[in-house]
Amino acid sequence: MHQIQNKKLLLIYRILEVNKVTDKSINCKEKSKKIFNKKSKNFYKTPEGIFSRTMYSTLIQRLNEKTFESLLDIGCGTGNVLALIQNKFNAQVSGIDLSEGMIEKSKEILGRNADLKIGDSENLPWIDDTFDVIICNASFHHYPNPVAVLKEMRRVLKDDGRVIIADPWMPNFIRFFVNLIFPIINNGDVKMYSGDEMSKMLANCGFTAINFKHLVYFFIVTATAKK
Repeated sequence: MHQIQNKKLLLIYRILEVNKVTDKSINCKEKSKKIFNKKSKNFYKTPEGIFSRTMYSTLIQRLNEKTFESLLDIGCGTGNVLALIQNKFNAQVSGIDLSEGMIEKSKEILGRNADLKIGDSENLPWIDDTFDVIICNASFHHYPNPVAVLKEMRRVLKDDGRVIIADPWMPNFIRFFVNLIFPIINNGDVKMYSGDEMSKMLANCGFTAINFKHLVYFFIVTATAKK
């Protein structure tokens, strides 16, 4: 009898913990959406917009390493990097962002030349094996469920497709304190990652040929989806 009651209590506890994590994820996403909707009209001039641009040239360099015909930008923001890619590469580009304001601005910049969608990176609205390349620039640290996002990236990538992630980086001791502050600030930021953390997550999600490099204030990591 006691064993049955204990099992019931354990089940209730697990359900409550799952709900707590789910609520936290929803709150984080809603916070991010609200903040970036406000910043969308002048995002290019905000600190976040200025910082994201510092990664563009390194991102373009990685794209030059292998030819591609289709590309998805997850957390595409106002579409500025997609515009650069359109001008430089002969490829069909797509983008997704949680913020309606960001996608609206992206459409102003890119017009009908890109497939742009409002949506969640954990549930990408494309079928399996759609893209040659996925990029994610200054967005990954906002994701409450990064493993779910990486699994979705792999799902919509073609076999031998590449993912390129660029995100803020700091030394271990600074990153430790920044991650402690993120929940207090409550700006939609979730976590900054080390090279080991990124490499392990990518490997666990089925990616190979993982190449991580940090450059002063940001890192860039590339990996291949083998299916």
